[in-house]
Amino acid sequence: MLFRSAEIALRVLLPPQVDVPHLRVYPSGFYTWYPGARFTYHNLAGVTPSSAEIRINDDGLRGESIPAAGSQDELRVLVLGDSFTAGVQLPEMQIFTTGLQKKLQQARSGRVVVMNAGFNGADTAQQLLYLIHRGLDMEPDVIVLQV
Repeated sequence: MLFRSAEIALRVLLPPQVDVPHLRVYPSGFYTWYPGARFTYHNLAGVTPSSAEIRINDDGLRGESIPAAGSQDELRVLVLGDSFTAGVQLPEMQIFTTGLQKKLQQARSGRVVVMNAGFNGADTAQQLLYLIHRGLDMEPDVIVLQV
């Protein structure tokens, strides 16, 4: 009876938690876990942690805003991955997706857009769900899975 009363009191007094605090990279919720969502791990748009120069665009991806699909000569690369892809500990100029975009741009004519869909804590199942429910909408020409 005592434990039941304590649990009821805690449920009434404490606000419900949507995210899992021990999985968050930053207290402001750089990324969170949403139970029951189609894909549970994602970055929150516009969050700028103080530990590195990081941009999270309106799509919740690392880097600049993603333009709508462009001309025929545009190459769109979607990179799915985990924390190694996200690289939230590093400035944007030092992560491999930025380097990939530069190298591809040097090697071809036409615009190159590399989309960094790396999320801390995401596994291949989450990456597949992201691809199905959001990634394919970005109309990638190439999909890279970084593991």
